[in-house]
Amino acid sequence: MIMRILAVLVVFSIVGTSQLLGQTRTNEEIAMTRKAAVKISSDKKQKAEVRLLSGEKLKGRIDSVDSFTFTDKNSGKTRTIAFSEVKDLTNNRLGAGTWIVIGGLAAAGVIALAFLVTRCNNEGGC
Repeated sequence: MIMRILAVLVVFSIVGTSQLLGQTRTNEEIAMTRKAAVKISSDKKQKAEVRLLSGEKLKGRIDSVDSFTFTDKNSGKTRTIAFSEVKDLTNNRLGAGTWIVIGGLAAAGVIALAFLVTRCNNEGGC
């Protein structure tokens, strides 16, 4: 029994508490975050949402990718964030494909409504 406890303690100390809790990020994840920041920051009007490992959620604009400077939407304060602290980075903008689908559905709704109104008016009631 004591050997099992010692084995668990050794594994725990080798792996580290932060990795077991999921609080560290690999270099690949950090590179992907940097790539997303470059893409989002290319358009200065585009807003971003940043979730940090600490659980904090920020909304605003990315000013600089080199030092990852972020301006908060609500307070207007500028903050420098390390890429290793970022859990998730997304933009708050709908893509072109989404707008095409929304437009198509709206057009289909208008056509269906026009068809129903025409049919009801021509046949004396629905």
